[in-house]
Amino acid sequence: MSKDSIEENKGYKSIIVWKLKVKDYTNDTKDYKYTFAFGDEFTPYKAHWTTENNVAHYDALFAVQAQPVDIELFSILMPSKYFGNSTLIIHSYKAFNVPVGKIIYLGEYNMEILERNLNKDPSKPTTYNLNTTFNYESDGKEAAMKQFQEYFPKLFEQFKGNFETVKPYLFYDEFNSLTPLLKISDVETRWAIWKNGTHCDAFSDFNGFSMHPKDNLCYSQTTKQNYKLPENCTIKLQSHWKEGLNSTSYGFLIGADQYNCIHFDITAMGEVRVWKILDGKNVNTIYSEKKNSAVNECDGKIRNEHYIEKRGDTLTLFINGKEITSFKNPLAIDPDNWAIGISVTDNQTVEFNKLTVTDLSL
Repeated sequence: MSKDSIEENKGYKSIIVWKLKVKDYTNDTKDYKYTFAFGDEFTPYKAHWTTENNVAHYDALFAVQAQPVDIELFSILMPSKYFGNSTLIIHSYKAFNVPVGKIIYLGEYNMEILERNLNKDPSKPTTYNLNTTFNYESDGKEAAMKQFQEYFPKLFEQFKGNFETVKPYLFYDEFNSLTPLLKISDVETRWAIWKNGTHCDAFSDFNGFSMHPKDNLCYSQTTKQNYKLPENCTIKLQSHWKEGLNSTSYGFLIGADQYNCIHFDITAMGEVRVWKILDGKNVNTIYSEKKNSAVNECDGKIRNEHYIEKRGDTLTLFINGKEITSFKNPLAIDPDNWAIGISVTDNQTVEFNKLTVTDLSL
């Protein structure tokens, strides 16, 4: 990416921007030029050091060109001679959507270098006590936009000021055991692998996570830990029916656990069914439709996206972007302890991909 243009001929349609602020109470790193790793290593486009009350302050703006994708993963890494010979300060892995034709503001990374720890062994580097945070709120957005506009006036004009705050996913799982970012999508830490199971197989490969029951029962599992869900959020899942019986259901579930939950199911023939389980028993059907045009009838190649919008106690089901039904949540669930899971019924193989949870209040 140059100061005046992005490489659209290589598929780049968007720009990702973030800020870095450092407070160094030791003044040891003053004048150091911090870099970030976002696939490649990047230096800031605009950065400066100042000193106030004997504390060194660093303010930097980073920008990279990006291709529009449904899911983008990034990690923030700061290699530095001041924090060990080969140590990387790793903040966290996050996932978000990259739309076309937007300048996306990730947020502001803040680091405080509080004090130095002198090493008795002179051959080893000095270490430091740090405090780091990443702010995804809109704070700092206006300042970042002004800096971007000053440094990249032509790009800012080209994008017509479409400067947006990103909404990172609260939860993201690609169900892919071979992804290089295993801290995001380590299948075996999130899901149970049933190899050559007596009643059901559950396995992962490069494409996703698949389940295949060997009898006519419903088999489900939830992530190995529960999650705090905000009052307003979306839960999305992609599914891919591959083979077997096409008239039995599969989908995802939310609730207290897999024995007290709500199933949101479809079939490869286009049926939609929402049903409630209490104490492991099917209590009642909340919604049922024999045929709905929103469902992509499966031939082993076509995928479907199941989409729940949770607003307070109201749950609304979408399939491939079309609203299907809306109802009040019939379960009493601890807001800090939600289970998210998947299920498959009868002799069929279904592959799952890209389970995401997004906070609608951000």
